[in-house]
Amino acid sequence: MKTCQRFAHIKAGFEQDIRFLHAHAERHQGSAPAKTSAKNAMSVKRNMARALNRHLDRCPECSYRSQTSRSGAYFRLSVRWPGLGRATAPALKGPAIPARHHPRMHPPSTAEAAAWAEVLVRHQLLYAAVLTPGGQWPVQHRAESLVHVLHGPRAMVDLAAEIQHRIRTTRNRTR
Repeated sequence: MKTCQRFAHIKAGFEQDIRFLHAHAERHQGSAPAKTSAKNAMSVKRNMARALNRHLDRCPECSYRSQTSRSGAYFRLSVRWPGLGRATAPALKGPAIPARHHPRMHPPSTAEAAAWAEVLVRHQLLYAAVLTPGGQWPVQHRAESLVHVLHGPRAMVDLAAEIQHRIRTTRNRTR
């Protein structure tokens, strides 16, 4: 299954935590901390499955669920990740991730762009974003910055995606 680098980074982080917990449990067999580590390892496995499922749902590069039914998913929360537990994922017919040329099935509407603009301004990620009667969006990042004009709802939604990406990639990596 071909996935993006973020998927691999998420998976590697969880797998490292699981290895540490299992190693601790093996070193201190029979003690209360060992039992706690073993239980925590199982919990981390479930959290990894949730995080990877959530990533597959949201990542346009990895996402294939829009073209396959939910029953064709690569793994479920009840099934353990292959190589980490007893159960394995169900076999898929055909490629695991069909090619996705257009991440959106339809162009964004003006209402969607207006909703994104409102959210960005409300959370102070933009200073101002206003829809003009001509369908353009004058946008100002800070009070003292220049006004940029975005042409159409697609540009506004793309700006929202860019801001989200910047926020998610620059925030501290905590679990």
